[in-house]
Amino acid sequence: MSTINRKGHNTIDFNLTPIALLKIKFKNDTPVSNADFFYFSWSAEDFGSRGSVNEENCGSVIPSEARTWTGMDVCGSITVKTAAERPILVGWTVKKNNITKEYYKSVYVKRGTDNEFNINY
Repeated sequence: MSTINRKGHNTIDFNLTPIALLKIKFKNDTPVSNADFFYFSWSAEDFGSRGSVNEENCGSVIPSEARTWTGMDVCGSITVKTAAERPILVGWTVKKNNITKEYYKSVYVKRGTDNEFNINY
């Protein structure tokens, strides 16, 4: 509770959310055809998807503007800023041989450490 008074003794009560980075690495380990499709997203409670701070591409497939990849040689990583000491939900969609599957994983992100999550599909 915040209080402001006229006698010069003011109290402000607030909580800071610690921030951490999570590097999400992905690779098409078992390519089938150039029609292979991959997409992923992330969301943290009370923080949402805030965008990335670094993106790397180690494969020949370039992502679309919507961050989807279609092809066999998909490899890369995206480092995201998120709330620390809380779980972040990572979801991804893979389509191979005209079969689409969705996956979700809760990843606990710690403060003061290198947080990584690997998606090999």
